[in-house]
Amino acid sequence: MSDRRHTLQSLLRLDRPLNEVCAELARYPWDCPEYLVTLTRDDIRAVIARFGRGELGANEIYEWADTIEMREDIGYEEPYREEVLQAIYLMANPLPNGPLDPPMVAATLVSFSN
Repeated sequence: MSDRRHTLQSLLRLDRPLNEVCAELARYPWDCPEYLVTLTRDDIRAVIARFGRGELGANEIYEWADTIEMREDIGYEEPYREEVLQAIYLMANPLPNGPLDPPMVAATLVSFSN
């Protein structure tokens, strides 16, 4: 499980190319009886900050969030679970939620300031 956990941590930090991380994750079954990593508000803030600095594009953010969304091996920071889930949903689903842009980024960061 440590290799899977390491790969999941790379996913959350987006510290390697996403296609590389996804290829590694494809080696593991979808089902997982426990959370191996926890997505935090800080993880999302860090990725959004990279988007704001132009280090990541909107498509990379969409793909990142889509990869995270609905995984059974990723937990969500308590007591902010709902806010984290909402942010991932907004970033992973640009068609119903609109494009990732500065106002959306600002709104996400404001929701995490509590």
